[in-house]
Amino acid sequence: MKTITKFEYEPILESDVDNFTDLERFVLENNAHGADALELMSLSAKKGCGKMITPKNYVGVIKFKNGIEIEILPKIGKIINEAATRRIFMRMLKSVYDLPFKEFDVAELDSNKISPFEFFVRMFIDTVFKVIKTGLCCAYYDVEGNETFLKGKLIFTQDIRFNAAHRERFFIEHQLFGENRSENRLIKSTSEYLYRMTSNDRNKKDLNIVLSQLELVESSSDIEADFDTVCIDRGMKLYVDVIKWCDLFLHNKSFTTFSGCNIAYSFLFPMDKLYEAYVAKFIKRILGKTQDVLIQDRSTHLFDDRCGPKIRPDVMIKSKDKTIIIDTKWKLLDSVNDVSVSDLYQMYVYSVKYNAEETILLYPKFGGAEESYSDSINSVNVSVRFVDMYDLENSLADIAMLLSAEF
Repeated sequence: MKTITKFEYEPILESDVDNFTDLERFVLENNAHGADALELMSLSAKKGCGKMITPKNYVGVIKFKNGIEIEILPKIGKIINEAATRRIFMRMLKSVYDLPFKEFDVAELDSNKISPFEFFVRMFIDTVFKVIKTGLCCAYYDVEGNETFLKGKLIFTQDIRFNAAHRERFFIEHQLFGENRSENRLIKSTSEYLYRMTSNDRNKKDLNIVLSQLELVESSSDIEADFDTVCIDRGMKLYVDVIKWCDLFLHNKSFTTFSGCNIAYSFLFPMDKLYEAYVAKFIKRILGKTQDVLIQDRSTHLFDDRCGPKIRPDVMIKSKDKTIIIDTKWKLLDSVNDVSVSDLYQMYVYSVKYNAEETILLYPKFGGAEESYSDSINSVNVSVRFVDMYDLENSLADIAMLLSAEF
């Protein structure tokens, strides 16, 4: 399998991939679907280079049916190394989507250049192995069949239909005790799906082992019904995380709707929303114990009398007598002079409409001075601050502690 790694806004040339036509078709098909798709990739041409496709706001992996993968990493990789970028991306995914693994082997992720999809498959396998090691849980389950013995409940309508000429048989419903319960059926269906999707040799081999251990379990014939009947009993603690993985893969919860006729799967995330959600969740986790932290508040309109569009700051921190607003921007700035006027306008509006003591623009940055702007007439204070992506969590923790001291 060939993996091609690019960063946001780094063009993919015709010479970079063997299946450029398939990728071109993928872009054109999805661009016809609406505004979200227009943020995916753009198609253009340049003299001397030919056609090129530029990844825009989405990061992740696109895998073609011929086995070629295109990995798109956050644009911070143009400044820091590829391994660190991949590690930051995975940490943000883990936090925002509440993925059911507590720690991961970063060394393996970096050394093997494993894609996010294959990495999540690996986490699912490791979690299932823990369940298998302790033993699959059994339960009583209903079985219907045309048998040569009478046991349980005779289903008259079916018995007449099948056995009018075979009175030596009985169509019955009875219960058996075994591994064929809804939780195990979901694990088997997920394993079968991932076995078809994965191209990683180790993952494919281990999924084969998982399926061999589930030989007595049927595949789920009704996924929704099986999810509805999931019951994590006492002694089934290990099943909690496994069912989360099954839910993730079988319902495509963290996948986008982008697809194409020659695409095996697309595992893509809007990076600006991922950064926004990660910062908001982190700030709320630290300050939410002592302050009211509102995420994407929609209580205020742009104009009076509840007219016009609603404004929606990313994070609003409130106490009895103070309000601070944070808005995240997934933009790389060389200096504070590169802050866009539209961003400052936006923070000015937030400050006035919410009567905020301070509004903060939060950009990813690798060093550099911070800046503050003020308008004493309207009591507006706008600060430009930066998150150190090398030390993401500690940098956000420092910002949160500074905000906490202001209350």
